[in-house]
Amino acid sequence: MEQHPYIKAAIGSGCEWSEKRIVAPIRLGGVPRAYDRQLLILGDAAGYVDPLTGEGIHTAMISGQIAANTTIEMFSKHNYSIDACRAYSLRCYDAFGFEFVYSYLAAHVIYYIPISLDAIACIGMLETNTSISSSSSSSTTSSLSLSS
Repeated sequence: MEQHPYIKAAIGSGCEWSEKRIVAPIRLGGVPRAYDRQLLILGDAAGYVDPLTGEGIHTAMISGQIAANTTIEMFSKHNYSIDACRAYSLRCYDAFGFEFVYSYLAAHVIYYIPISLDAIACIGMLETNTSISSSSSSSTTSSLSLSS
C-alpha cells in the first residue's frame, strides 16, 4: 500500500507505516458456484458481499431464507440432486446478485480513478443546491439562501 501512487499522494511523505496486519480476504460479489450435491453455501462463505460497500449481513439473511425455502422444497420432493441445489444459486442471483455487477464496476472506477468519487460528490452537491435553491425561490416566505 505504501507504494500505491494515489495513497502516497493522499497521505504525503510524513506518514509512518505500522507493521502489516494479516487478515483473511473477503470474497466479494459471489463465488462461481455456491452449491453442490446436498450442499448450499450461504452468506460470506458464498461471497455474497457487496464489492463496493463490503456489506454482507443483508445478503446473508436473504441467502439464508432462500436456502431454507430451497431445503424445504428439496425435502418435500425428496430431490437432493445438484440440479435441485442449483435452484438456490439462481434464486440468490435473482434476489441480489445482479447488484454485485454494478457495485463491482463502481468499485473499480473509484479504485482506478479516485478523482471520479470527488466528481460524483460535486455533482451531487450541485444537484442538491439546485433543488434547494429552486424550492426556496418558489416560496415567497422562505428566507433560506444558498451560495454555490
